[in-house]
Amino acid sequence: MRLVVHIGAGKTGSSSIQSELERATDALENQRAKYLGLMLEHAYTDNRFDWQKHPGSPVFFHEIPKEQAIEELEKALSEEISAARNHGIETLIWSNEWIYGRDDRVIPALKKISEQGVDIDIAAYVRRHDKWAVSAYMQWGIKNKQNNGSILTFKQWVDGRRFDFANTLDRWTGELGEVLHVFNYDVVEDVGQHFFNWLGIPHQIGERDNVTPSSEVLAAWAVYNNRFKRPVPMNRFQQFLRRINKSNENGTSVTDFARLLPVEEDIVAIREQHESDMARINAMLERSGEKPLELAGPIKLPKAPSEVALNNLMLEMIFNLHDRVSGLERRLKQMEDDI
Repeated sequence: MRLVVHIGAGKTGSSSIQSELERATDALENQRAKYLGLMLEHAYTDNRFDWQKHPGSPVFFHEIPKEQAIEELEKALSEEISAARNHGIETLIWSNEWIYGRDDRVIPALKKISEQGVDIDIAAYVRRHDKWAVSAYMQWGIKNKQNNGSILTFKQWVDGRRFDFANTLDRWTGELGEVLHVFNYDVVEDVGQHFFNWLGIPHQIGERDNVTPSSEVLAAWAVYNNRFKRPVPMNRFQQFLRRINKSNENGTSVTDFARLLPVEEDIVAIREQHESDMARINAMLERSGEKPLELAGPIKLPKAPSEVALNNLMLEMIFNLHDRVSGLERRLKQMEDDI
């Protein structure tokens, strides 16, 4: 029995890997493999813990005591391994980027599972620190706004933050031995295809998930989220047409999207701050037979949208809103006529 645990990190294609694993049930079954889901919600066993659901990560990683989490995880995995053997399964796959950085609730359980004769493989994807910081800002600084008040600029968002990966990854090797496989996300063309190839499971990947939106969409996203003083989950903007009558709680809008974005000096500063960590990550990559991170050279920075592109987006939104309002008016008139 082989247990593969993909731990992330975030912003390295985890959503694409998980979505493809969800779609690849037949391909996995043909290779005697099974995807357990984000929180073992696809387990064979019916005796589920409260966190064995989607989304169950907040419950497992934050709400229940650590010792309880470790004990329950070991029990859930042990029972699932036994059930999987009865179904002829030889490889179980667990993918959840929440594990990265919260391994104190996972590693102790995996150590006990390993002692039962199960082969464990840990998969992690890494990328250059400055590229990761830009992608993370777009996700958690703009799209999924996590701070109170106005949207922070990139420079404000990174101030005081560290993006060190080596210490976190070292814990896996220190506790479980040489089971960690580190992959260079920057040189992977399709992370989902790469993951399946590494598993040794033939599978044709479908469409990519969680693709970075265009600059004009990001600009509109920033304007929308900046209307609120509190944090804003990313699905709020995606649903904004149904909530268009919300008031502007913040009283401001982002008049200049470009001022939020990183500039070259911000990127250079991040590289300088994380030089030693990048060197340690490269040593891990080399041990895994992977190409090292490129430690220098420019990266593709997000750009502010052109006025034409942004106007086109706004017009499309207005026309779509007009169609929805017109439809509601027709339905209302029909209801009035029927009375």
